[in-house]
Amino acid sequence: MEQSKDRLAVLAKIEQYEKEGRFSEDVEPDAPARVLLPAEIEYIRKGAVARVRRAIALRFANKFFREMMKSGEFRVGEIIGAEHLAAVEGAIVTCNHFHMGDTYATQQAFLKSGHKKRLYRVIKEGNFTSTSGVIRRMMQDADTLPLSSDRATMVKFLRAVTTLLREGNCVLVYPEQSMWWNYRKPRPFESGAFDLAVRADVPVVPMFIATRDLDTVSENGFPTKRYTVFVGEALYPDDTLPRTERRDALRAQNFAFCKQTYEDFYGTALSYNEKDGEK
Repeated sequence: MEQSKDRLAVLAKIEQYEKEGRFSEDVEPDAPARVLLPAEIEYIRKGAVARVRRAIALRFANKFFREMMKSGEFRVGEIIGAEHLAAVEGAIVTCNHFHMGDTYATQQAFLKSGHKKRLYRVIKEGNFTSTSGVIRRMMQDADTLPLSSDRATMVKFLRAVTTLLREGNCVLVYPEQSMWWNYRKPRPFESGAFDLAVRADVPVVPMFIATRDLDTVSENGFPTKRYTVFVGEALYPDDTLPRTERRDALRAQNFAFCKQTYEDFYGTALSYNEKDGEK
């Protein structure tokens, strides 16, 4: 099967950006995002109507990802370390971001852990304001927390995240910031996820998803990816450090987990500007 020209173009852009050290920049040709204003969003919605909308959105989301798996895009395989999620109440959860399917994989890890609360996901502004159809329903009602380029909206966002964490929920943040399609390596982290953890005084639970190529091929002409989800032990802010150092220590510990997991799984040292290693 011929490989998708669109995906080949994205892979070429990833290679270019890796060489240039532009690790947090988008490589997908996304449409311009409309600004999310404060009056358009209630981050914490409760009551019967909110519960019904959430149930419908989650049903759509599960169907969407099951169809994606049927098409050969990805498979969720082994989940290792889910007990580390079960051991915390409120926590920031981090993960490498390389495919829409990694969102589904993190949810499966959360469900396997038996955690009693919810896993919310921080998403891009455009994913909330500039989508349509099933994707729009998923992005607006399935436990999502959209960012915004509007300062007042971000004040609401920060208050909501802190409240949700202190209620014992978990919040998934992709510290790499952007999605790089099928990219295996952990990328340098931005500080936002760790600022949120320090602000709410909660731990960070690191995840890393590694992939193997299967014999089957997806509709875009690339091999199906089998995911192995690794969940690390919770990382706690060091209250003896100043706030900025507390944040940076969490970020360094989190990246160290991802780097070690990558190197153990693929049997190669993490090095940028070189082809992904695989046993």
